[in-house]
Amino acid sequence: MKAAKEHKVHVRILMAPDKSTEQIVQYLKQNYPEYINIRYVEEAIGTKDTILVVDRKHSLVMELRDDSKTTFDEAVGLSTYSNSKAGGCNI
Repeated sequence: MKAAKEHKVHVRILMAPDKSTEQIVQYLKQNYPEYINIRYVEEAIGTKDTILVVDRKHSLVMELRDDSKTTFDEAVGLSTYSNSKAGGCNI
C-alpha cells in the first residue's frame, strides 16, 4: 500500500477468493483503486499456493503444506523461484 501510494506503483493481485481476506480486499479496492487491482481465480481443490511476482522479472511460488503450524518452515512445502522471462504470460 505504501509503495502504491507514495511511488505510484501499480500492483496487480491474482488470487483465489477466501473469506479471511475479504475485508482487506475491499479496503484496498476502495482506498487504492487507481493503484491496486485485485482479480480472482478459481481455486483448485486441495491446493493452497502463494505466488509472488515482482517487477515481471522474478516469481516465487510457495506451496502451503500445513497452515496450522506455528513456524514458517513447518508450514511451507515445495517452493519454486524463477528469474526467467515470461513465456507469453502477462499478469
